[in-house]
Amino acid sequence: MQALGILDYREIFFKPYRILYRVMAKSVYVLMIADGRRDIQRLLQRRLLED
Repeated sequence: MQALGILDYREIFFKPYRILYRVMAKSVYVLMIADGRRDIQRLLQRRLLED
């Protein structure tokens, strides 16, 4: 995500999972836990369109 210029959100891989999170002050907010084998870009687009 840093390569895309997205610095507010972070990710970690815990095979086979991909965890997207955000650090704000002294809190950590987990935004999504997804199977790392899925198309994450499509998954994020679908999630954004549903909200």
